[in-house]
Order: sequence, then C-alpha cells, then structure tokens
Amino acid sequence: MMRRKGRLLFIPFVLFYFAFTLPAWAGLEICNDTAVRQSLSVAFQTEGEWQSEGWWQLEPQDCVAPLQDETDQRIYYYLAQSPGWIFAHDRIAFCTGAAAFSIRNTQDCEGLGFEKEYFAKIDVTKLPDQRQYLSMHSEHAQGFEGSAWDRPRRKPQRRPYSGEALFQNCMKSKTARQQHCTLIGGGRVFIVSNDGRTAPQLIERMNQLTAGQPVAFSGDWVSHYETVVEFVLAEISEREPSAEEELLFGMQGDWYSTTDPMDQFTIIGSMRFNRYAGSQTAQEFLAVLPFCGEFLEDGPYLYSWDHQAGTGLCYALREISPIELILSYMPGNIELRYRRSE
Repeated sequence: MMRRKGRLLFIPFVLFYFAFTLPAWAGLEICNDTAVRQSLSVAFQTEGEWQSEGWWQLEPQDCVAPLQDETDQRIYYYLAQSPGWIFAHDRIAFCTGAAAFSIRNTQDCEGLGFEKEYFAKIDVTKLPDQRQYLSMHSEHAQGFEGSAWDRPRRKPQRRPYSGEALFQNCMKSKTARQQHCTLIGGGRVFIVSNDGRTAPQLIERMNQLTAGQPVAFSGDWVSHYETVVEFVLAEISEREPSAEEELLFGMQGDWYSTTDPMDQFTIIGSMRFNRYAGSQTAQEFLAVLPFCGEFLEDGPYLYSWDHQAGTGLCYALREISPIELILSYMPGNIELRYRRSE
C-alpha cells in the first residue's frame, strides 16, 4: 500500500537559496511505485505564468501532494529522475536547478545558470484515483536493447489509464495471425492487440473506424518503450475533434515542396509518409500542439516524431489553406512551403 505522506528531502543548496513553499494541487498525489528513490519536480501555471519547482525525494511506496491549495487547473507537468532509470517525457521543457528551486516563466534556462529538462504531462481529469504513478513514465534501463516487442518480457504492472487519441489503423502481423490496432495521442502510440486480453467486440469496433477518427478510450497501460505503449483496451467511443485536431485534418492528403517538387509526403490520420523522387524515405507520427518542446508561445505547432529513430521535430504552423501549407522549422524559423498535389 502506498504511504500518503511523502518524504520531502531537499538536496542541499549549492549556488542559491529559494524560500520554498508548496503551491497547490487539489486532491492529486504523485506516487512512487518503482523500486528506488526518485527525485521529483513539477511545473504548473500561476497568475498566467508557468512555474517549475523541486526537488522532492520520494522513497518507494511514498506519495506526495506537491501543491496543497484548491485549484481548477487541469494540466500539470512533472519530471522524475533516478540513476539507471529512463523517464519517458513529452518534450515539454522547463528549467530545473541543482538544488531546491522555484523558477517562474523562464525560457533561457542555460543563460540564467539553470538546466533545461523535458517533463511529462499530467491531465488530472484522466486519473481515476487522483494519483499519478511514476511507473507510467519511468522504467529501469536494463533490458531495453532491441525493439519494444523483442526484448525479454518482465511481469507487467498494469495501471488504469484513460485518454483521448486519434485512431490510425488495424493491421495484421506479418509473422502471426494477431492484429494490432493503433491509437495516436499525447505524443504516444498506443498498441492494442487481439491477443485475448482485449474483448473481440472492441477489436471489431476499431476495425470499423476510419483513419483520423477522434476517440476517447480507457483500459490498462501494460508497458511502454520510448513513445510506444502496450495497451489493453476496456472502452472506446467516438468524440468530437479538438481545435488542434481540426488543424491536422486540414493537412490530410498529398503535398510537395515548392522549392523541390521531388520532396513529397502524404498525411493519413496522424501519420506522415515521406517520399523523395517517388521512393519512400521515412514514416513519422504527427500531432498539432499549442506548444512544442521548449517553444511555449506563438503556437500552434506541428510536432513530428519517429520512435524508431528517437527523433522529434517542432514546426510552427504558419498557414493552412486548401492548396498551401506553410511551416517554420524550429528553432531556426526556417520557412517550408508546400502545395497540395492535384
């Protein structure tokens, strides 16, 4: 059983001192369900500005409520660190300090003597028990050679999870009769298989969906590797698209570069299939976000990532029309113009 009172053991001050007060998080706890001590920091909005604070030291089985007062804020971010452990972040950057810190609205982290580190998102409306478990984003580095599905299996620790995504497709394995259905959302790729753990009627229901269909889903998060999540589905339903998803829908179809017409791509759902001179070059996952990585303002952004190559790229979305797409590759603001193919 998790202990509700976390141990707040701050690292000794090295270069500076902050009068450390704990701002608030209504009813939500962060729990260390890993086997080792984890260092925790959080980021939240206060008075219209983003603020990051840390570090809390969480022993195994400890829980802590980093923010104490009532708040209606829905989205928070957190970072957990421990030697030999991998943290699956969402490429959202905030500043951290070597000692106890409280940093508000700081984008030039290195210039002010801080570190810039990537955090993961918490949506409090999607936590059925009002607890964020560290194992949802933290996993021991041992045994991560090879692909997510080839590495030796450990006994999974299933956790309830609910979220929103876009349905992509259902495909049969080349080497087996299993079928794998893909949902893409929140910077992650959720894989649901007809391996007996997900009800057959849910697999059949997904087979009837079209690429790009917005869905709400829930079930058990079994394991993850980088941005790929092995998921057992319990419920799925269609929903209305968000404003960001509507922008992605406007990009569906075939495009070519105005500077090099041989540079082409096709967007289907949340995937981009790149080609050059007719030959396929790469496949990427896509999401439209209000901010991306360290770029917190002047959105929306198109975020693309390839979990096999481990790369993630941010593009400021400048213009979408029925015939033209204008992006700016960050951080250099390199303009990229595309025309829709006839």
